[in-house]
Amino acid sequence: MQEIKDFTFPNSLTGQLFPEERKALYDSIKDLRPEICLECGTWSGLGSTYFLAHALKENDFGELHTFDVKLWEKFGRTPEENLIHFELANRVSFYLEDFIEGVKRLNLNKIDFAFLDGPEESDYTLNSFLLLEDLMPQGSVVFVHDWNTSSDKPERDGETPKCEAIKKYLDNSKNKWELSVVVPGTPSGLAKITKK
Repeated sequence: MQEIKDFTFPNSLTGQLFPEERKALYDSIKDLRPEICLECGTWSGLGSTYFLAHALKENDFGELHTFDVKLWEKFGRTPEENLIHFELANRVSFYLEDFIEGVKRLNLNKIDFAFLDGPEESDYTLNSFLLLEDLMPQGSVVFVHDWNTSSDKPERDGETPKCEAIKKYLDNSKNKWELSVVVPGTPSGLAKITKK
């Protein structure tokens, strides 16, 4: 399978994330060659899911478990049908359920890679991360989207910004995790958190 060179496809009408964010996720899968991958927030399947699945297929190794609480359809197709259309579904399992509950139900022994792009809820983002923490070996990574959401921006309906709780947690967990903001220049921002 040919490597991806153009990260603008699918475009914003079909999938989310900025091209630099898509490339960072794709490159990480290609480099790390993870066996067990998780994603919180499938949406149409044509954003992050597409690029994660593409890299796994190129590696001919690894599996992605992707979760969303809502079944989104684009072009009259479900996320699974969209990936089938692009011949990328063979290494992906789709779950229409809450990420935290679904991961608990899977009862995995280890997780090598995770991408958190779920609800705009600070506590939920932190709880998702904490669920994974003890299952991730040294060198495994968690990417968190919307890292640039901060407390100096207006809060929606009184909510705490999405990544505020996880940022505070990581400030006190520098002995366990190494943080780098790999895509700082987009309005959303993408952080990479590596297990030490």
